[in-house]
Amino acid sequence: MAHVAADLALHHGIADACPNRVLASVYGNPKRLLSETQRQPIPNTDPRRMRQSIGEHRAIMAALARHDALAACRHMQDHIRKTARCAGHAV
Repeated sequence: MAHVAADLALHHGIADACPNRVLASVYGNPKRLLSETQRQPIPNTDPRRMRQSIGEHRAIMAALARHDALAACRHMQDHIRKTARCAGHAV
């Protein structure tokens, strides 16, 4: 599942680039658990949702490239909310 690996790499890269070393450390420790939870809903994900998720990732990365922390935060929160809904979790 290349898309799972790419998704994990993106999220890990964001955490690792963050000046908050605690965040990077916290993300690195449960990475294998996150991998499993992310694999669960992805095979059942509607292709439209996958395209939306890629767009959300692009918006997050664009905000980070502009050093716009507030926009990056909003985009990440939106992405997490939509992903959780897709996985059947209310947020």
